Amino acid sequence: RSKAKKQLAAVGLKLAVRDESGWKVPREFWGDYKVRSQKIDAGTEVEAGSTVKIKARMKASVAMGY
Repeated sequence: RSKAKKQLAAVGLKLAVRDESGWKVPREFWGDYKVRSQKIDAGTEVEAGSTVKIKARMKASVAMGY
């Protein structure tokens, strides 16, 4: 998500990340999530300053024994 944010910023766009329940995911936790879908289709032209909205789900983690 950090890479996507930088690429979007380079062309004047913003990134908004929400989880599967619709809650905003704080930027510091973006690395814990995987993109599931985006609101604007890839290749669609949008105005500068627009926000690209994506839904993400938490990456699965493996717990080691107790």
